[in-house]
Formats: sequence, C-alpha cells, structure tokens
Amino acid sequence: MAALLAIDIPLLGKIERGERVAKKEMVIKISVVLKGNKDELLIFRLADQLHDVIERKALADEALKKYPVILKK
Repeated sequence: MAALLAIDIPLLGKIERGERVAKKEMVIKISVVLKGNKDELLIFRLADQLHDVIERKALADEALKKYPVILKK
C-alpha cells in the first residue's frame, strides 16, 4: 500500500495507528487504490479533524448542536 501511495512504510503505519492524519490528496489516492467511496472517506477524515479540534472543549457538544442553525442564516 505504501508503494502505491508513494509514501514510506513508517508514515503509513502512523496514519494507520492514528498518529498522523492523511492529507486530502492521500485519502483520494486510497479511495482509488481500494476502489472505495471517495466522499465517504473524505467525510471520515473531516470528522476526525473536527474531533481533534473540539476534543478538549467543554462546550463542544452544545456548539455542534447549534451548527445547523448557523448554516441556515
């Protein structure tokens, strides 16, 4: 898999263990190699990024509940 993505094996291991986040371009390559749904993988990547940002925020759950309301404005 690392060779198909043109990255080294240690980097792939870090991504697999969640120690590094795959760049958007890499997620797209992974979807092609695995013949997966590109949009679904990108949504999972974004969800991981959002989780990392709000993980330690005391009001994160409340803020996310307000998000759909903010989008409608």
